Amino acid sequence: MLDKYFEARSIALARLAEQRVPLRFSSALEEHLATRRIAGLFDFSFMGCFEVTGRETLQFLNFLQTRNLTSLREGRAYYTLLCNEEGAVINDATVWRHRPQHFWLFTGRREDWRHIAAVASGFAVTLTDLSGKFAIMAVQGPRSQLILKRCLDSPLPEAYFSFSRAIICRENAWVVRLGYTGECGFELLVPAAAGAKVWEALLAAGNGIRECGFEAANSLRIEAGYMLFACELAKPATPYELCLGRLVALPRSPFLGSAALQTIRFRRPARALAGLRFGGASRKREGNLPRVEVTSQCDSPIFGESLGLGFVTYTQRFPGSLVYTADGRVSSVSRLPFYDPLRAVPRRLPA
Repeated sequence: MLDKYFEARSIALARLAEQRVPLRFSSALEEHLATRRIAGLFDFSFMGCFEVTGRETLQFLNFLQTRNLTSLREGRAYYTLLCNEEGAVINDATVWRHRPQHFWLFTGRREDWRHIAAVASGFAVTLTDLSGKFAIMAVQGPRSQLILKRCLDSPLPEAYFSFSRAIICRENAWVVRLGYTGECGFELLVPAAAGAKVWEALLAAGNGIRECGFEAANSLRIEAGYMLFACELAKPATPYELCLGRLVALPRSPFLGSAALQTIRFRRPARALAGLRFGGASRKREGNLPRVEVTSQCDSPIFGESLGLGFVTYTQRFPGSLVYTADGRVSSVSRLPFYDPLRAVPRRLPA
């Protein structure tokens, strides 16, 4: 696996969901800026990958997650949510459709296997844990397409959230057009044993691509307004509190949490996930501003200030509202995402 390759190079590693990820390769700030300006190369091999086949595959997956997969075409992927019976989000996920009854499900945590397998026991499906079978690399940034074209012996998928087979370094691979940084980008799956060889080939492609660690990935995803299961989902939250109600397909056939979500579907949530811009001043009295529950924070190289994500009361969700953090800071509520407010950059390929 790539973590052993990085360890042999004396790269600092950190734990994420019981897996080891590179923390940084040089300067997290420089890695962040390289991704925004040129291209960054990330290791996402910590992710869980689960294959589902069998005659009840579609019924099972439609029950497991919040979107209706019936219209998902082969070679395309959906971003979705896994909920429990109470309607709280367990994790976010990506679903790939290979064939009518053949899907891959990706989450950021391999331990989600236990939940998925327990649900699958009630359906005529075959569930296979592919976690660790692949090295998963993300190439993100304005030059990501150019760099991958130099390395792949097959065309790249062009549509956002589409995937296809590929060959790189004489290895069979899969490439999908999506990302976690707010930039145009791709993720590449290759056999785990070929991970280091492919990583070095991508670096050798040049064009300014830079190795990037989790610290840069974290600040990039905060700027882009993306949640991380270890932060925004550390405590129970519904899709509506996460401002992800668009991912809940109601009404439709029952799924995990659908009864609870149907009950609250048209109610105003008590809180909402919002962007936060932190100020340095503190207030003498804690009671003069509403409190915010900060879930993520970073020093943004693009905006030159401290940004974060957190839950504010529903009435304080409007941009410009002032809230008070538990450690005595004043924060201004901001609309998400901070970077590329229309989320147009990931959807278009560079000319």
